[in-house]
Amino acid sequence: MLSMPHEVQTDPIIQYALDHHKSVYVPSTNYDKHIMQFQQLEDLNQVGVDEKSIRYVNADTPVKNDLDLVVVPGVIFNHAGYRIGYGGGYFDQFLSQYQPSTISLVYDIQLSDQIPVEPHDYPVQELIIAKT
Repeated sequence: MLSMPHEVQTDPIIQYALDHHKSVYVPSTNYDKHIMQFQQLEDLNQVGVDEKSIRYVNADTPVKNDLDLVVVPGVIFNHAGYRIGYGGGYFDQFLSQYQPSTISLVYDIQLSDQIPVEPHDYPVQELIIAKT
C-alpha cells in the first residue's frame, strides 16, 4: 500500500523491501470498472497521484493479484480487524476474492470497537499499532 499523508508511512518499508530485492505490488484502481488490482512497483520514482488523490504506479509494470501479504488501509479499525475504509469497497472485494494474508498499519487513535460490521466486510488478520 502506498500510504496517504495521514496514514502510517509505508515508503520507508517499501524502499527497504526494494533494496533487499523483494517484489512489491501496490493497488491500482480502475474506477470506471470498479476493479482494483496490484501492480508492481520497481522504484518509488514511478509513483503518481490519480484523480482521487490516491498514489499509484504510473509506469507499465506487471500486475499480480496472487500475493503473499497485503497491507490494508482504513480510517478506523476494531480489535477484531474489521475496519471502515474509504468508501469504495475495493479492498473488501479484493480480499474476499483472493484471500491473502493481511495486516494493517494503524495509529492507536484509529482503534474503536464501536464500528458497524456488514456481512460483506472482510477483517484484517493482524493490526500493527503505532502509538501516538
